[in-house]
Amino acid sequence: MSETKKNAVKRIGVLTSGGDAPGMNAAVRSVVRAAVYRGIEVVGIRRGWNGLINGDIVRLDERSVAHIIDRGGTILYTARSEEFRTEEGQKKAVSTCKLLGLDGIVAIGGDGTFRGALALSKYGISVVGLPGTIDNDIACTDYCIGFDTAANTAIECIDKLRDTMQSHERCSVVEVMGRNAGHLALYVGLAVGATAVLVPESKESFDTEIIEKIRNARLNGFTHYMVVVAEGAGSAFDVANRIRDEIALDPRVTVLGHVQRRWFPHGPRPRYGNAYGLSRRGDPCGGQHEPHRRRTSGQDLRHRHRRGAQHEQGPRYGRMGRSGSHDGPLNRLLEKPFGFSNKKISVRCAHESPAKSGRFAH
Repeated sequence: MSETKKNAVKRIGVLTSGGDAPGMNAAVRSVVRAAVYRGIEVVGIRRGWNGLINGDIVRLDERSVAHIIDRGGTILYTARSEEFRTEEGQKKAVSTCKLLGLDGIVAIGGDGTFRGALALSKYGISVVGLPGTIDNDIACTDYCIGFDTAANTAIECIDKLRDTMQSHERCSVVEVMGRNAGHLALYVGLAVGATAVLVPESKESFDTEIIEKIRNARLNGFTHYMVVVAEGAGSAFDVANRIRDEIALDPRVTVLGHVQRRWFPHGPRPRYGNAYGLSRRGDPCGGQHEPHRRRTSGQDLRHRHRRGAQHEQGPRYGRMGRSGSHDGPLNRLLEKPFGFSNKKISVRCAHESPAKSGRFAH
């Protein structure tokens, strides 16, 4: 029975709809690779539900989704479809599914995408939804795709903003995204230690949520204040004006906007280069990158010519000495590594065998 079910699905479609979120490309890649592994053909539907109505498709395989895991946005593009909200548009989408021979659709997006998937399922089309939204407003999941990255982006921006606010002893009002949900604002506010957080789910008055907290912070000796506002709770400019009128502060407004949808999977690259004798892309353990090339003077060239192969450049990180061990800048740095050991550590490249590397001190 399991074998019958496995072979029942021959072709599926995958689409991204609504606002883009960090990690959507990684989700598309996972869907394609998992389907291809099971012998299922995958069709990419571009521009969301509009693409399904108009037949805007592209064939996807393992090669077409290679190297997209660290790219932001979505390779399938995304859009919001007003036509798909109508019954006529939904029937066109069903006709396209039948024409393409799709046994199911994987829809990646937020609550609007899920409502469209629900409408399509009523016509007998099998649909799987992957929650991908920085709003984090999809039920039955703790974190949607993109929420964590968006929260970290907002935290990084507010941390940089805090230095200026502290220096000038000011009040800063920061508006974050989230539409009608306050999850992003709440998590960011907790992480940065905001003075107050304004979310649309709260039923408290403005004086209780914002004014009283700023006054209490001032009585406790604070001279700068951070207020995080969810876009669904109101405009950050309106909040700043009310603070100015009631407390006589001069708030500064920052609207982070779409920068929160930025994708940074690996973080900043460490700069090993000039200090350790490697290129900036170098990895002191991997042996897969280009070495840092030291400038060679004429005297060095003559000296190298006289000594012959004993001073040939090693295959990676530094020069090869007579003993065969590497004596480059990285080894000199590790002669006394942080005071834990007085033994000299020799670095061997990943591609070398122990027989070729000579001595290797542990």
